[in-house]
Amino acid sequence: MKKVMVILILAVFIASIAVVNFMGILPVPKDSQTYVTSIDVPSVNLLGENGREIKPTPLGSELLYTFDFIATDGGDEFYEKDDENNPNIVTLAQTLMVFPTNATNKEVEFIIDRPDLAYYHEISKSIIFMQPGVITVKIKALDGHGASTTVTFWARSAEDQQG
Repeated sequence: MKKVMVILILAVFIASIAVVNFMGILPVPKDSQTYVTSIDVPSVNLLGENGREIKPTPLGSELLYTFDFIATDGGDEFYEKDDENNPNIVTLAQTLMVFPTNATNKEVEFIIDRPDLAYYHEISKSIIFMQPGVITVKIKALDGHGASTTVTFWARSAEDQQG
């Protein structure tokens, strides 16, 4: 090889080291994990009213979803936990968004503050109200990073609907 080629190869090598140091190229391990940074619930669907979409209203830093509680055929405002005729079912499965969209583990858990009023049904991915009232639901990512959001539901009783 000629002397010029050796000097040219050496110059490119030194320049590449300088570029890598300047740009700060960082190797990404193959098993890296992308964590959930935020959870958004732009709307929910009330299955008791043919899947009617409910948009939230701001309640401080939280979101409030309001709907009219549908009483039993006898006019009673209380359902048993596994009552198949309960139409007061709110589903979040179609509208719940986890960001970033390429998160490694997008699973979330639902923590309801008033299990006497409503519960989360794992199979249908919905919240089932057994009686009217206000509940707060914390939706928390299960990736261990701690991202969560809080939403509030108000199932209005017949008295609240008239007033």
